[in-house]
Amino acid sequence: WLQAPAAPHGLQLTEPRPSLPAVGRAGTVVTHGVTLRNTGTTTDTFALDLVGARWATTLALTDSTPITGARLTAGPCTAAELEIAVAIPEATGWQTSDVVTLTVQSSTTPTLTASVSATSKTPAPVLFVNDERFYHHEQDFRAAFNSFSLPFDTWEGDGDRTPKLSTLDMYPIIIWTTGYDWVAPLTTADEAALGRYLSSGGRLALFSPDFLYPHGLTNFARDYLGVARYWEALTTTVMLPAPGSPLGEDLGPWTLDFPYLNWSDGLEPAAWAQAAFIGEHRRPVAVLHNGNLYRTAFFAVPFEALPPEARNNLLPRLLQWLSPLSSSRLERPARTVRSGGEVPITLTIRCDLPSSQPLIRAWIDLPPALSLVPNSLRGGALYDPDQRRITWRGRIPPGGWHQLQARLHVGGGTTPGTWVPLRAQLDDGTHLVINLEAPLRVDSPDLSAAVKRSSAEEAAPGQTVTFAISTTNRGVAPAVARLTDTLPVGLALVSGSISASWGDLVVTLPHTLTWQGILAPAEGLNLTYRAAITMTRPGARLTNLARLDDGLGEQRDLATEIVVPAHLWLPLLHQPNEITSTSADSSRRP
Repeated sequence: WLQAPAAPHGLQLTEPRPSLPAVGRAGTVVTHGVTLRNTGTTTDTFALDLVGARWATTLALTDSTPITGARLTAGPCTAAELEIAVAIPEATGWQTSDVVTLTVQSSTTPTLTASVSATSKTPAPVLFVNDERFYHHEQDFRAAFNSFSLPFDTWEGDGDRTPKLSTLDMYPIIIWTTGYDWVAPLTTADEAALGRYLSSGGRLALFSPDFLYPHGLTNFARDYLGVARYWEALTTTVMLPAPGSPLGEDLGPWTLDFPYLNWSDGLEPAAWAQAAFIGEHRRPVAVLHNGNLYRTAFFAVPFEALPPEARNNLLPRLLQWLSPLSSSRLERPARTVRSGGEVPITLTIRCDLPSSQPLIRAWIDLPPALSLVPNSLRGGALYDPDQRRITWRGRIPPGGWHQLQARLHVGGGTTPGTWVPLRAQLDDGTHLVINLEAPLRVDSPDLSAAVKRSSAEEAAPGQTVTFAISTTNRGVAPAVARLTDTLPVGLALVSGSISASWGDLVVTLPHTLTWQGILAPAEGLNLTYRAAITMTRPGARLTNLARLDDGLGEQRDLATEIVVPAHLWLPLLHQPNEITSTSADSSRRP
């Protein structure tokens, strides 16, 4: 091959980043760089043609010199750098694209041709920044995005090259992962750019188990991510929802499977932030911060460590919380309703964008068991009886809200205890649709107000703790209720301490009590008992779980936790001579 004579005619056409589109806002110009190389040994003139573009497209050399007559002459073994410029029309919406194909043909050898296609587009609702180092698991994010058909754009980093502020500002929401990067998960420049992006109303979810390792608690971590302090290398293996998590308490628990070494940290939220998930060590591993203009979610565990089903459930819930419409609510007076009755509903649409006024769409598809009461629709919404859909379109000023109201009739013949779905869907104009759920349970009790409390969160061996369980039936039907409380090993019921406001009690010492009775609507129950701490292992966590069944299939778990205190005893050391020390390598990474 090396000794073969060079071909007199040859053509090569390449694009530096052929798989990635050029993204720009409506009304701007994006460019694509293309290299045309004459690989032959003779000078050739090439005919250039742009095919298939709907948007205004021009071709020039990279020094902006236009190519006249769509012909370019290149000497032997020389290259020309070309630039395709595409003007995105002013009125173009989100996630809209156009493809142009550049074809090149040799004038001396007409059969010698080459072509390259370039895609230009407006931004998707989400930018995924793949800023991993060492290991790459972007396919796990892509699979989660694709599981609910959400369009997204990707920035492919390499640990050192990250997007500029001008790129970040095009996107309402950013999902940023650093994977196993413990060298420089976020640089000072990254933090500065993200800080400016958030200050202008951006929304960020950061998955970075080692973000705090190289630099500690930076101003960005405290002020924007809402972290007050942290504990290094807690090596979390289980992630479960924190009490009152804004993402919902029905996610998890999930067992984490790290594809690399587990150095994950624990977090303490600042006063203005809130824990979303905790680990088996009971310390938060994910923190949410709802700022005045922005929102952030910081995960100290990697997304790829979650099981696939967990990833598919977490991502849409997270994006919904980050959405500018996330403060919207679909409400009804109660969770339960009588068959044949009516229920009023209210949809409050809130827009948290700091400046723009997008065109918002809202719709409610009524299930077969529900129908719209005539003349009950308020707030400018329309009803399509063929599609059984309530719809509204309009613009809401920054920080403003709009309210829709209606009355729904519940069809007769529905089996008691049946859940009837009721969902409102909102689109802020970017194709990111959020779901607001307010299901109704027909002819049923409602024991959702049940709570369980303990008189102490920490107790030493031999001490006693008082537990109290209370509930009220807020439903429309009696509850044939049953409560079972089985104490864990380490807790023992104190004989004679158990009392209930009414109903039948069965006690099996030392660990189990059962209560049952019929709770009429608006009727309540109060139950108390004392238990002794028999666990002697310091640091043990005793989870006391009770299960309440309403007799129609809905069960509620009520849990409290008691920690047995641990004491660390250290010996007294005395060194009469002067002690000198040398610093050891503090690196914890291989």
